[in-house]
Amino acid sequence: MSISSIPTIGLDHAGASASANGHKVESGFARTLNDVLGGASKQDAQAGKAVEQLALGQTDNIHGVAMAAAKADLSLRLVVEIRNRLQEAYQEVMRMQV
Repeated sequence: MSISSIPTIGLDHAGASASANGHKVESGFARTLNDVLGGASKQDAQAGKAVEQLALGQTDNIHGVAMAAAKADLSLRLVVEIRNRLQEAYQEVMRMQV
């Protein structure tokens, strides 16, 4: 049985918590953002592969290819919307009077 170390609770300047072995562990927001970006990248790769297989005649499942392309499109739209919301939030913070 393997026992891993317990990460410390304190946050460093980058916003990520530091673990006992010196590596940075991503915070909840950063982890979620990386998961969304990774998922969008994976969906895009799957759609590209499905289109390539259809073009090469390796598959005749047009419905599957269309579904893969639709999933990739939806993932891209989610990433763009997250970016837009983050940009709007940043601009709002920069407009605040201190």
